[in-house]
Amino acid sequence: MLVLWHLARYSAGTAALSLGVTLLPLALPLYGVLRGSRRACVLSTLVIAPYLAYAIMESLANPGARSYAIATLGAASLLFLSLIAVLRVSRDPG
Repeated sequence: MLVLWHLARYSAGTAALSLGVTLLPLALPLYGVLRGSRRACVLSTLVIAPYLAYAIMESLANPGARSYAIATLGAASLLFLSLIAVLRVSRDPG
């Protein structure tokens, strides 16, 4: 949803730069999350927190972007809850 939001909001060049800046923090721990690393899952939950805050702020303050913000909030919340579930199921052996 974040991709659609930026494409609808900005011109092509600005959208590409904005997406690069906003998606890079999500992409960094992706390899570890896909491998099942607990450390990467913990890092990902911390990375998602600003996206949740931004989506909440935009859904309340910006009526023009409300639909994109709510969709982003839903996707970020689902990802956050999924990571928490993975962390709870895969207990630390040590």
